[in-house]
Amino acid sequence: MGSLSNAQQKLLQEHVDTIELSAHLTADKTNIPVYKTDKNEYLEILLIEVQLKNNQAWSDSSNKQSSKHIKSLHELFHKAIPYPVVLIIHSGQQSQLSLAEKFINQADIENDKLIMNELIQTDWLDPNQLQPEEQLFLDSIQYNQLHKQNLYTFYQSLIQRFTALLLAKQTGKFHLASPLEQPRQNDIHQQRQKLKTIMQLDREITELKNKIANCNQFNEKVELNMQLQKLNNQLKQVKWHLQQNCL
Repeated sequence: MGSLSNAQQKLLQEHVDTIELSAHLTADKTNIPVYKTDKNEYLEILLIEVQLKNNQAWSDSSNKQSSKHIKSLHELFHKAIPYPVVLIIHSGQQSQLSLAEKFINQADIENDKLIMNELIQTDWLDPNQLQPEEQLFLDSIQYNQLHKQNLYTFYQSLIQRFTALLLAKQTGKFHLASPLEQPRQNDIHQQRQKLKTIMQLDREITELKNKIANCNQFNEKVELNMQLQKLNNQLKQVKWHLQQNCL
């Protein structure tokens, strides 16, 4: 990995037990062609597995500090490694997976370093307690289920399935629009936009609930509750449309 800050080194030292390069996908090893344009460069894909130290309740979603550390670890690996990465972080039997789209740095093309655009991270997955949509997701990311026109479509098909899982957490249905076809960039973009809309509404609802809990003015509380009802209705409508598309 590239040079790390003191804070990043501390994060690794305090929380990471082992780091393993589990797979190194290249054209020579896989017969999947490379892909390179002015914007994208997919010459190889790394599968990296990280085992955390078992001295914290990593999978406790209510532990905001642990959740913050986990996200920081995902970001650290994807930012520090200048190649497309599939990252798996293990805590005991549970695992989180992440991807990150990367682009050629147009401001410094000669540096030949990809920069991270967006992180896509799953929740904790427990192989002994998988929900139906989680099992469908794991089945869908098996090597023989992914698109192999080139390394770019291979990674894009992973992004498509990761996004479908995150949407399934909202709708209860794991749905791939065209599982046997090459993933279309427009379809993936639309999925990502729907997910971002849901996440933004969730954040706004949480913020409003906190405001209401701390509000002592009756008139202001009434207004905030009206706003909350409006946001809840918007969220229900978005999820309803998603569920209809999954039928």
